[in-house]
Amino acid sequence: MLCYVWSGKQTGLIVRRFFVVILLVFIAVSSHASDTSSLFNIGASSASRDYDWSSINRSVSPGYGDVVDTVLVEGNRHTKSFVITREMATKPGSPLSEDLLRRDYSYLKWMGFFSKVGFEIQKDGKGHCKLIVRVIERPDLFMKYPYPIVNYDFKKGVSYGVNWKIKNFRGVGEEIGASFLQRRDIEEWGSAYWTIPWFFANRIRFSFQMNFYKRMKFPQLIGNIRERGNPTISMGIPLSRSLVKQIWLRSILAWERRVSMQRLEIDNSFRFYTQQFIRSGISAYYDSRDNGLSPWRGMLGMVGADVYTTVRGVDQDYIFYYMKYDLFVPLSKRTTFMFALDGIVNEGRVPYYFKMGLGGSSDLRGYVNADLKGDTKFLQTFQLKTRLFGPIILRLPAIGEFDATLNAVAFIDNGALMDCVSDIVSSQYYTTGGIGLELLSPLRDRVRFELAGGEGGNLIFSVTSSSRF
Repeated sequence: MLCYVWSGKQTGLIVRRFFVVILLVFIAVSSHASDTSSLFNIGASSASRDYDWSSINRSVSPGYGDVVDTVLVEGNRHTKSFVITREMATKPGSPLSEDLLRRDYSYLKWMGFFSKVGFEIQKDGKGHCKLIVRVIERPDLFMKYPYPIVNYDFKKGVSYGVNWKIKNFRGVGEEIGASFLQRRDIEEWGSAYWTIPWFFANRIRFSFQMNFYKRMKFPQLIGNIRERGNPTISMGIPLSRSLVKQIWLRSILAWERRVSMQRLEIDNSFRFYTQQFIRSGISAYYDSRDNGLSPWRGMLGMVGADVYTTVRGVDQDYIFYYMKYDLFVPLSKRTTFMFALDGIVNEGRVPYYFKMGLGGSSDLRGYVNADLKGDTKFLQTFQLKTRLFGPIILRLPAIGEFDATLNAVAFIDNGALMDCVSDIVSSQYYTTGGIGLELLSPLRDRVRFELAGGEGGNLIFSVTSSSRF
């Protein structure tokens, strides 16, 4: 994540009014511009047709209502054909539906494996048809080779390291990866993981992850962590057969070893203690989004809890509760509106390390107050996203097809931080707003460039690949 702060004399009222105007401009542009690419002088040769659903829709519309006898996949060099067909809501034996095919197009395109996705039908003249899925896979250069990372945070400074991610491992949609980052002479951390979307060919999601953290400069506050390691396994079990409206139950089990500063009650002295915890968690969620990377329509709702139980060392049992609601409503062919609501409640003897703050690139964007801490947080966001162009397909010699898509966003964030839920009425709520660009490409599936500000008059520019929606 890259962040930078400009300090200004603007009042919070001016900042809020400015971003409200920006939102209104987005609505006006998206309502009246039939082809946003013309605003940027992007010709048909550079703006790939495969992102424009209307062109695909016209070519396959004669087959709507026909029974699909067969689904064939073409163009896949590395990806197994069944990996594509198993993720499609359009199945052999069912009528060809515009809604299902549109969902399949969006889902396949943003799985992160393909530069292009297209459909073709072959009718037999008797109310039956054959559906052909044509894909062009993203270059291997961006799918399985390590690359360096340099991040900048305006509070913590520069961190650097390396990331190695193999997407679509074995051609079956799995992902393995490892990363290591260091902030010079201060701290270092790393992780390794393996994610399996279909465990033993069953629609069960399984993942294993190993994380570690070490701080070289010892913290001075009680509960701050010097070392931490936690192998974690998680499993998701579907509670519905539908791929369009999915219901999942997810469980997590982890063992954690932690070295943190504690205070002895005998003589009130400070020392580092080693603790061991068992983390067990469960969550349930409903997902009808058209894709998980940059949704255009649908809803995601989730509730869950993580329980930390001490098995060795200073007793510190606690629970993290969380809820999430994201709603995506398309306003036009190129613009969608999003409403997001998140809540986190920490209960029990929570260490200082887990005290939550407010502000950041995936939180209350544009808000800065390092002194604000709490155990309960609520966040709410309104956002408009409009497609500028894409994907632009570049044919790179000896590399392959490189695709890039650019979206523009305007948003208003609201947030509050408090000690407990009972303070929800009396707590202060903060409002920020901003504008930004969202780049979708093989380099990092999604990167956001955002400029946000709030009541303090600061404007914060951030570049990050993380997001809470």
